[in-house]
Amino acid sequence: AAVTYFIVIILQFYILHFLFSKYLVNRNPILMVLFSVLFATVYWGIRQFIPQPESPILAWFWDREGWMLFLGWLSYFILGFYTGIYYEKLMANIKKYTWPILLGTLLSTAFLIFNYVSGVSTWVESKRFDIPIYVTMIILLFFLFSAYFKYVPKFIIFISNYSFCIYLLHYFFVNQLGLLREDSAIRNIVFTFIITVTVSICLAYLINQFKWGKYIIGGIGHIKYEKVYESYKHGKVD
Repeated sequence: AAVTYFIVIILQFYILHFLFSKYLVNRNPILMVLFSVLFATVYWGIRQFIPQPESPILAWFWDREGWMLFLGWLSYFILGFYTGIYYEKLMANIKKYTWPILLGTLLSTAFLIFNYVSGVSTWVESKRFDIPIYVTMIILLFFLFSAYFKYVPKFIIFISNYSFCIYLLHYFFVNQLGLLREDSAIRNIVFTFIITVTVSICLAYLINQFKWGKYIIGGIGHIKYEKVYESYKHGKVD
């Protein structure tokens, strides 16, 4: 339940797309993204800094059900929607905003770290008021980096094919590993990441050898590097 709840949120994204895509496509994407980030920030801030009300209906938003709603994740849906609609235009112009994106990423990261160190928000999770702007900048940073590379590396395609399986399985291994290196937080993060991803991929491959495997831990993608390479070679991807 600690992992699969986000599948419920993704299903809500499908519903939002079905209901509002025709309306959103005619809106200003920059304003809509800014509004959604602000909305998500305020939503998580209210849950964090305002005591849970006594009203059973309002209190529902402060409980587990509150973060299973799309409201706190709206910025991800809006950003994903517009980057999909305007992908070619985004990639053609994103280099013009290299320094604003780098600066925005630096400031949002510093803000997040400051909130943690100062005790304003010490939760190590995604349901924080400073996460929407941070995640938005990180996503834009990855788009920026991809604009400077001509081809998608093979290992990125490989990881992408197993991404859903990794998402469903990683939680079990991260919790079991604990601290691998108590003397270095950075080494602990690196080792935990490598082991978790590697074991998740191996287990996903083995379970998917059975017909029912994909229904338990997700299916494996079939994107071929050669096809992606050909799309770049023939100019289908800017």
